[in-house]
Amino acid sequence: AKPHLGYLWLGVDHAGQQMPDRWFEIGTSHILNRLEVGATVLTHCHMGINRGPSMGFATLLALGWDPIDALDRIRTRRPIAYVAYAEPALDWWLRSQSATRTDRIDAQGRIAQWRSENHLDVADAIRRIRQRESA
Repeated sequence: AKPHLGYLWLGVDHAGQQMPDRWFEIGTSHILNRLEVGATVLTHCHMGINRGPSMGFATLLALGWDPIDALDRIRTRRPIAYVAYAEPALDWWLRSQSATRTDRIDAQGRIAQWRSENHLDVADAIRRIRQRESA
């Protein structure tokens, strides 16, 4: 451990489960607090494909980013990021902002369209990472 670095561990395995609102609330609250004092923040998970990028996505939403712009930025910076929890993150954020059900459905449709236009073979990405890890 590095004593000059701060950590927040939100330990949860990636098993395709629904991420609870509390996970996004705790993570984004911590990140926003750190950003307010000028810190640099890294959201991180084992492979950098789902949990870390999804928390980054939730944070960008909390910072006022458009969901598609946020997904584009994440994918540009981390081409193997699938952001599996983008949909629950978006729903959490929109509910916290008192968005209507119709607005939430429309926003989820935008993510579905983005996924269709930006397909990623997650199994291949995981396979490539595991090959590098075992080399």
